[in-house]
Amino acid sequence: MVLRKGKVVDKFRFNIADTAIPSISEKPVKSLGKVFDCSLRDTTCIQSTCTELDGWLKSVDKSGLPGKFKAWVYQHGILPRILWPILVYAVPISTVETLERRIDASTIQLMTDEDLKTYFPSYGDRLAVLGFCRRKENVHKNTRKSQLFERLKTKLAK
Repeated sequence: MVLRKGKVVDKFRFNIADTAIPSISEKPVKSLGKVFDCSLRDTTCIQSTCTELDGWLKSVDKSGLPGKFKAWVYQHGILPRILWPILVYAVPISTVETLERRIDASTIQLMTDEDLKTYFPSYGDRLAVLGFCRRKENVHKNTRKSQLFERLKTKLAK
């Protein structure tokens, strides 16, 4: 790889013992889980990590396993696979918070009413949290449900 004025230049070819070394634009290099491609940016890898997480969450939800086993898969299967890219790439905190919300919404659905009772003593609050986590569409910050969820979070913080 040769950089000129911040851009990858492919006009130079390097050889070792008559074997051509492919450039990064031809074949990206992966080292310690980090992919180096011709863009030299982490955005595509961060987006692929987010889509992988969505796929993993959907496959666990559709697996038909009981809640305890799904929670075990989240803890020992999905979280380690997500933590490494977050450590390796320069992931913005907003993206990390989005990933946390997706995982939280999936794991709260697995909790029984007795488990939720320790966090939300009021039955109405428990129903609101479960309804909020089961929604399928994206919720904007100014909607009623998100405001309710924020109020519940402040109750928990006290």
